[in-house]
Amino acid sequence: MALTEYDICYATKEYLKKIGYIIVTWNPPGSQGTFTIPNPTKDPTYKGQTGSESPDLIAINDKEILFVEAKDNINSSYDDVVKLKKMLANPKRKELLFTICHNQMLALGKDIDFYSLDLRYAVAVPYENDILEKYSGITNLTIFGVSSKILNWDNKVIDADLSMDDIYEIKEDTV
Repeated sequence: MALTEYDICYATKEYLKKIGYIIVTWNPPGSQGTFTIPNPTKDPTYKGQTGSESPDLIAINDKEILFVEAKDNINSSYDDVVKLKKMLANPKRKELLFTICHNQMLALGKDIDFYSLDLRYAVAVPYENDILEKYSGITNLTIFGVSSKILNWDNKVIDADLSMDDIYEIKEDTV
């Protein structure tokens, strides 16, 4: 069975927690935009959220803020890489994002200056042997290649004692 976008997003979130990141927000497929970055240029008389964007995952450690887009198909991930980079090119949107993230962390008792962190962009996709070649021409991008350690999911009963490491493997690369 192929990994779904949800599987890939979940596995990446758990991997990042394991290596010391704090998850600021997690928007798996179907979450209906629980965390959105408003469009600061929209007509203020319009009440909808047109132009809002929502990364699948935002995580931080003591040095960086990481924006991740997850896809179940490596070929459909390029547009999301462009979306991530454009998202923070708008200074007003960046300020809104950092304010929202700061408030989110304050609710957890952590006062973090997001402006002091380095920005890093990433995609989480199904692992392929030629994964780096798929992103040739793109720079400063982290790639989380996710694969399943369970090769046949048919009639598989998931034991509650299984950890993420028992189910998924992630290879991290940078281009």
